[in-house]
Amino acid sequence: MSQESSTTGTSTINGALITYEMAGAGRTVVFLHAGICDRRMWDPQFDRYAERFRVIRYDMRGFGDSPMVAGPFSHAGDLVALLDRLDVDRAIFIGASMGGAVALDLALAHPGRVDAVVTVGSSPRGFDIPDPALAELWKEAEPAFARGDLDRVNEIEMQAWLDGPHRPLGGVDPTVRAKAEMMNLRVLQLESDVEGDAQRPSIVANDHLHELTIPVLAVVGNLDRIGAVEGSRRIAASVAGGRFVEIPGTAHLPSMEQPRAFDDLVLPFLTSLDQRRMGNRHSERRSCLL
Repeated sequence: MSQESSTTGTSTINGALITYEMAGAGRTVVFLHAGICDRRMWDPQFDRYAERFRVIRYDMRGFGDSPMVAGPFSHAGDLVALLDRLDVDRAIFIGASMGGAVALDLALAHPGRVDAVVTVGSSPRGFDIPDPALAELWKEAEPAFARGDLDRVNEIEMQAWLDGPHRPLGGVDPTVRAKAEMMNLRVLQLESDVEGDAQRPSIVANDHLHELTIPVLAVVGNLDRIGAVEGSRRIAASVAGGRFVEIPGTAHLPSMEQPRAFDDLVLPFLTSLDQRRMGNRHSERRSCLL
């Protein structure tokens, strides 16, 4: 699918200017980016998935082309408002890291709007495992950010997330690294310009995952940090029928590092949802005939 067939737009959502893209037709799939990226992290998937679905990706406020706005806000609240603006009643959500947590928050607060969730290296809100290695990195990153050395902060965050704790520096494809560095530097620049006030959801996802009745696929790179791996296990184990899958040889961004392996897991999951929906419709029709 060519880039000309997609639509890029901006809309004022809860006082923030949100940039989004749409393409394709059919069942709606919404991509939610990680906290070190923006909507461009889904470049390997966007056009391919648009051949079978109506796909939407957007920059959350404070990321990419969506500037931060001072004051309180909710990423899940912004997402609901954006869906309303785009006339999307319900969708499947594929969220990486923070994006996956937002998708779970949405599923718990607005269950009627979520058909299924795919989380990628995500932990549910309220789930926390101490990570000493990560804590050491933040000890250096915080003063670097305070003195305005965003390049150094970017290096540290790439080490923490892109490389992961189990892989030496330089183990990531240079093209992937350059793109991730570019996206995260933009995040740091926006964060240093205006500080927003992200509100904690009233529902703590970690305590309510068992209430979800939708299909959930929890994907994680086996080289990711312990919190992401165990958080993904927690998600899959807490949801009836939840499924946990590791992608070997990658850390926090498997959809960028190993897009083929990622798609080979996710696309069959999406196909199974259509088959499940058709089966439900057939059962409903038969019950009406009896």
